[in-house]
Amino acid sequence: MAQLGRRGVECPAGATLAGVLLALSPLPLLFTSVTVFPGGDGWWRPVIAILSLASGASGALLVHRRLSAGRVLLGLFLLGTLLVSIPSIRHDPFAALLLLSGIIGAGFSVFDLRGECVRPEFSPARPRAVGAAWATVVLSLLPLWHVGAAGRFSLPIAFSALATIGSFLVWAQECRWRKFASGYGFALVVALSAAVVFRCGMTAVALFGSLGILLITGIAARFSGRHDSWWVFLLSHPARVMFLSFLGLCVAGALLLSLPAATCAGGIAAIDAAFTATSAVCVTGLSVCDTGGAFSLFGQLVIMVLIQLGGLGIMSIATVGLHVIGRRLSLRQEQLMSSMTDTGRRDLISALKLILRYTFLVEAAGTMLLAALFHGAGMPPLQAIYNGVFTAISGFCNAGFMLQSNSLVGFQQNPLILYTVAALIILGGLAPATALALPRLLRHEAVPVGAQLALVCTGWLLVCGTALMLLFEWNGVLGDLDAADKFHNAFFQSVTLRTAGFNSVDLGSVGTQTLLWMILWMFIGGSPGSTAGGIKTTTLAVLFLTCIAEISGNGAVIIRNRRIAGSTVNRAVTITAAAALVLAAAVMMLIITQPLPARELLFEAASALGTVGLSLGTTPELDGIGKVVIILTMFIGRIGPMTLFLLLREERGVSQSRCPVADISLT
Repeated sequence: MAQLGRRGVECPAGATLAGVLLALSPLPLLFTSVTVFPGGDGWWRPVIAILSLASGASGALLVHRRLSAGRVLLGLFLLGTLLVSIPSIRHDPFAALLLLSGIIGAGFSVFDLRGECVRPEFSPARPRAVGAAWATVVLSLLPLWHVGAAGRFSLPIAFSALATIGSFLVWAQECRWRKFASGYGFALVVALSAAVVFRCGMTAVALFGSLGILLITGIAARFSGRHDSWWVFLLSHPARVMFLSFLGLCVAGALLLSLPAATCAGGIAAIDAAFTATSAVCVTGLSVCDTGGAFSLFGQLVIMVLIQLGGLGIMSIATVGLHVIGRRLSLRQEQLMSSMTDTGRRDLISALKLILRYTFLVEAAGTMLLAALFHGAGMPPLQAIYNGVFTAISGFCNAGFMLQSNSLVGFQQNPLILYTVAALIILGGLAPATALALPRLLRHEAVPVGAQLALVCTGWLLVCGTALMLLFEWNGVLGDLDAADKFHNAFFQSVTLRTAGFNSVDLGSVGTQTLLWMILWMFIGGSPGSTAGGIKTTTLAVLFLTCIAEISGNGAVIIRNRRIAGSTVNRAVTITAAAALVLAAAVMMLIITQPLPARELLFEAASALGTVGLSLGTTPELDGIGKVVIILTMFIGRIGPMTLFLLLREERGVSQSRCPVADISLT
């Protein structure tokens, strides 16, 4: 592999992405129509839109020659698109969600471009034309979704189609069917020009013309034997597979929850369906609708399935399913799943089977106990069984969804229910291998260092959380309970802060000092390899041990005669810093856009990032933009730290031994 460095990017996926961004460079023009948004446009919006268009087109074309310059220009394009859209997206929160998701995804994709050459004779013309054609197809279909403002799509679609045709004509000069392809391209130029002049059929020309380009380039690739498959790039990396699987699950869940049959009132807003689906898939538990009252039995079953798939990981379930029916995984698939589950290829199937077996056994035991306890608390038998199933799955997956509108406040004096749900949360918040190592640790037998760190850190967090809750809220929200119930509820709240999201007391009445340590506990989260979120207990343990080693003057971090690698310390620092930056950005956006108290917004953002689901009653009061911010925060919180960890596992750049040591003062 020849490193191109500053010369640019030469890979099929990078060229395809460049084509997509080239065709989408007119996107800022969508937000400069005076007739669509009340109040009119100031002079700054058209100027920024034009500058953004020029930056996007220039960056997409330049990224193959000058990678750094191309990234800068594409970054300016994304920033400009965000700036011109801010005054407009408040009128359509669902469109804001799509736009912000696209900007974030494009930003990460631009950052992920590599300076590697797949083969010396590689030409970016065909994949760039394919990417531009796909983007034009999507842009041409948008007027069907937003019929009332179809007129403002004309100019961006025309620019996008022109960029696609230009990319196609460049590729046509390299094609064996040069005359045919060039003739088709020039015919599209004539048809598009006529559509612009007469202002008719522009969308149809762009749509069917782009589909024709996709057909021609696909046939040419098939006959030439060159397959620059962009989907191989997307599906060959654990982080991308995880992102796509969770994203696809969120979209599918939003579509199902949007059906009239999913709700008792015959349908909910698209943004509310997307919020609920994302919260279920990301096992968060925040909800803008009462799960038990707003959703029908079908909707509740959809939420329960989304929680189970989101907690376990759809890829893990699919892998075991293929193994059960006798299908073998390819070598690439085995390597991919091994990276995602952090196991060796030899142990892959056995590890995944252990995960599923452990999950279903714990959930089955929890269902039976909870069904009996709910029935003993006065529920009819069938309702008790259904509540037991739903609560067991939600508890083990650390989701926090409940069929009761007040969560477990009604059972705050029923310690058996509280401790059963707490046990499910703890077992779900520990990886199966870590949970199974607990008996050996109690018998003072040798266990893996990672499992020991997770178990010890979990124990300390539970004990300290219980003590802090009793200390700060003895005469607060726990004041009406007797001493035993105070301890039961304090312990339960310490457990549920580990990304579960259930509450047995009124959190809206707790003091500010209690909220501060709650936010810290939510930020930490559960253990790696589990259904929990947060930065993970082992990350906290590594940071703590690093601080102790630095204070004591040790040259390395040592635990049980084992040295923690420097790369592990670097990952821990990076994961924590990244999570803190996301939390700060989410809180800032919420404070700017929501007329609510800052402490409630901080708690809401921390709950979303840690996939906890606890709320001070703020979630239903969020407007459309607030819901969009929380949706993105939940999604990033579910996949962000693990995705970042997987991305950091790739060795990039030059060896450290080739570089002189930099002397930087930190004090």
